[in-house]
Amino acid sequence: MRTNALKIRTILILLLYSASALAGSETPSGTPPAGVRLVDEAFARGGESAVAGILPLLKDRDLDVRTHAMRRLVEIGEPAVDPLLAALADESTRWPASGALLNIGAPAVRKTVLAVKHRDPAVRRGALFILQQMEVTSSAPSIQAALSDPDVSVQVQAIRAIAHFRGQGALRLLLEKVDTGYPPAVRDAAIEALAGLGDEALPSLRSLYVQSGGEMRVAAVRALGGTGTREGIELVRSALSDPSALVRYYACRAIADAGDTSSAGAVAALLGDPDPAVREAAGEACARMPEAAEKALFGLLRRGTALQKIEAATAIRKAAYRPAVPLLAEVVRDPLPEVRLSAAAALMVLSGPEVVEPLVNGLRDPQIRWVCILGLRQAGTAAV
Repeated sequence: MRTNALKIRTILILLLYSASALAGSETPSGTPPAGVRLVDEAFARGGESAVAGILPLLKDRDLDVRTHAMRRLVEIGEPAVDPLLAALADESTRWPASGALLNIGAPAVRKTVLAVKHRDPAVRRGALFILQQMEVTSSAPSIQAALSDPDVSVQVQAIRAIAHFRGQGALRLLLEKVDTGYPPAVRDAAIEALAGLGDEALPSLRSLYVQSGGEMRVAAVRALGGTGTREGIELVRSALSDPSALVRYYACRAIADAGDTSSAGAVAALLGDPDPAVREAAGEACARMPEAAEKALFGLLRRGTALQKIEAATAIRKAAYRPAVPLLAEVVRDPLPEVRLSAAAALMVLSGPEVVEPLVNGLRDPQIRWVCILGLRQAGTAAV
């Protein structure tokens, strides 16, 4: 998380100084661009008058003009801080204003901290972002207070800042924001932040999962999956048998996102889950790691229930997993038309010479004939 913040700050600094030679840039006629001349004319007036003249040029259509305006505002320094903070309220000037404030640095800190209580939520949110990028640890009390801001977007930015700085009490503050009483955007930001804490958050997340109700267990599973730790994934794997369908759903998604191939068999077992959303999540997870799930998927195609066979064939179709073709050729003759249809659909997607014979045989079956025709058309010359 700290690395991402550094990247953002670096991008803003590079944007500001990418036109450091702008003062010498010229149009074909040998004169600086009109917008650049306007910036320099305003800059020559000095003080507040210069700032007032330059700020509108942060909206100029020409990137070189906007960048030159940012550069001049940084050179003006502290007199530009208040107007730049106010410019955070305007979406069209928010990013260049942020870049200028970041590069003004220390002279902007005190007023940026005060801006966390500005009347406009966009300014409060922007101020929190800037304090985070500037690594102003002394602003922690103001950031913590912003966790109770009436505006959800400000709370979200405060959560990100708290997670970035970490420090004493950060884990407790983030855990509080996972509570079901908060808006979904706030809870999602807290979950993401907790995941970013890695090993540090594991004991609390484990306790949250073990002791909480369904919704809180969902939050715990999502955060545990995002920690990227072995212990976190093991806890997520245990959640595959949770009594809550929503927990099982997010456990499947977390395992897929983590690429945990060791859990493939356990995930495949949920292809017969009574909840359709869980089955879909399990199928998506298997489709993302078909080699690891092969044994379980093939076992379901051979001996599973009708529902398991259908979901296994669907996962294979989504993965375009060609080693399954011989088995699908058998399943396409299953007694149940729904199973035959799912197998035929998988063969249609896999295409290739080896699917031609089972698709030709399927033409005799009125339940799957139209899928077999489409598959043979896709097979092209091989089908002729």
